[in-house]
Amino acid sequence: MKNSLFFLFLVMPAVYIQAQTLEAEKQYMNMLINNEQNNPEKAAELGGKWKTFISDYKYPELPVNSYTGEVDFTDVILFENMDKQIIYQRCLQWIALNFQELAYHDLDAGKIIANGSVTLKHKAETRVSFTKKVSSQTETTANYTLVLTLKGNKLKYNITNVEYTFSNFSESINEMSMSMNSLFPVIAKDPLQWERYTTVLTETKAALAEGLKNTIAGYIKSLESDYKF
Repeated sequence: MKNSLFFLFLVMPAVYIQAQTLEAEKQYMNMLINNEQNNPEKAAELGGKWKTFISDYKYPELPVNSYTGEVDFTDVILFENMDKQIIYQRCLQWIALNFQELAYHDLDAGKIIANGSVTLKHKAETRVSFTKKVSSQTETTANYTLVLTLKGNKLKYNITNVEYTFSNFSESINEMSMSMNSLFPVIAKDPLQWERYTTVLTETKAALAEGLKNTIAGYIKSLESDYKF
């Protein structure tokens, strides 16, 4: 039983194995398999459910900081023909326009820190009877901290401290707050919440690792067109 279940995880598509967060899922499952105190039949059942689940829902490939072991959205943006002060001023303007809470800024230190939130639309399962579950669209608020570091004509973009506020979490819990990193490993959580967690993580990546970064880069680069009137 142990060997067959271990093989089940080894034959997952390579794209999943390369994702460090999915690696945590595999490690957790193997721990269950190799723990003699666990029920092997229940471990096999859980493994089967997980295999079926990730065949229907693409597991979010998220960057993991090698030092902290936590999900880390970081990128460096280069702005040609712009100096540090101009980039700094455009960052502050962008923060003001996007209703971010400015927590700290210092030009000499090349650092800007702001707190923000975004509403994410994603899927979640709910139980409508003892044997029936339904999937529907829901909205979750994600609070986060944005850290911008300036050096010459380069801007390091970093998102940290992501925390979700889930609504209609379960039959007995209307609202639940959880940090992004506490969602891992997903397989260790209630299977009813697997869809909620994986889809909100996917939307978080789209909104904060891609969408928000592209928005600030676009605003900074639009300096010349901003003053053509």
